[in-house]
Amino acid sequence: MADTLDVKSYLACWFQLGKGVIASTPTGQHCIKPHRVLAIEGLSEEFETCWHQIAAQPEQCYLEDTDETIADLLSDRWQIDACSRCGLPVPLIHTGSSSPGPCPCAYLSNWPNDQTIPPRVPGENTSHTVWFDQIRQRLAQP
Repeated sequence: MADTLDVKSYLACWFQLGKGVIASTPTGQHCIKPHRVLAIEGLSEEFETCWHQIAAQPEQCYLEDTDETIADLLSDRWQIDACSRCGLPVPLIHTGSSSPGPCPCAYLSNWPNDQTIPPRVPGENTSHTVWFDQIRQRLAQP
């Protein structure tokens, strides 16, 4: 089962690659896509606002270019694993089928691209955080 944090991390990568979440409402459909996904200490406020909007109606929000809803990803049938092609998080059906769910690399002709910085999820930058803390401490010394 994919837990909420796994799905949020998956969506963070999905958004960083320019993909969105389509929300169906009584007045039509609209694309949810935050401009800023990451902040210094984790996910941005803009991402969290989008997440709350999506989590409020997960059965009516689906990944752009796919048929999978957020409710599907949060169900017992799915788990989030690494894409064998690019390493990004990707949902996999957990019960009986080994076919992967949608990875953004399946819809992007220029991905994987080793010439750019890949999307990341909060918590993967602990070595950078330590490095920045050391610089900050040195600068703070008289």
